[in-house]
Amino acid sequence: MNLYDPEQKKWVRKAPPGKNVIPSSWEAYEYLKKSINVEYESKKGIVKISLIYYSPKLAAEWLDLLVKDMNEFWKQKKLDETKRHIDLLTKKADNTQVAEIKEVFFTLIAEQTKSNLLAQATDESMFETVAEVIVPEEKSAPSRALLCIIGFIFSGFFACVVSLFMGISKKREQLNG
Repeated sequence: MNLYDPEQKKWVRKAPPGKNVIPSSWEAYEYLKKSINVEYESKKGIVKISLIYYSPKLAAEWLDLLVKDMNEFWKQKKLDETKRHIDLLTKKADNTQVAEIKEVFFTLIAEQTKSNLLAQATDESMFETVAEVIVPEEKSAPSRALLCIIGFIFSGFFACVVSLFMGISKKREQLNG
């Protein structure tokens, strides 16, 4: 089932009722929510994120992008916040005449400037990478043996039901005919 044509760079999916051909962020979120697993180990303070998709390489790429995007979002939020704090503290320092209070404002401005510089220096502001995203070497699902066993049982059950109905149908023909 093709959803996107990479050559024409155009969405070609059949849109569900009430939806556009181009999927919304909410549709992407709903799809991603089913494929992603987040575990938090409170004793170690570690967040483990895994993504299940039929292509392990693509899943690893998406997971890497997801972590980078979250870090970039939090980095930008921190930079915006410290900039707002610096601007506010600078205005307050300019408006005050008391030297001791000005000194306190300048100390706070120095702390916020330090936070701003530290936020700019790192790309990992929210999540620090403990281990790189890895592509699994072995297939996790579906199990071919399990599929074969279930298929065998289902086909055996189906054959029994069909032969039962055929036997009943033959018996009725013999009684009626």
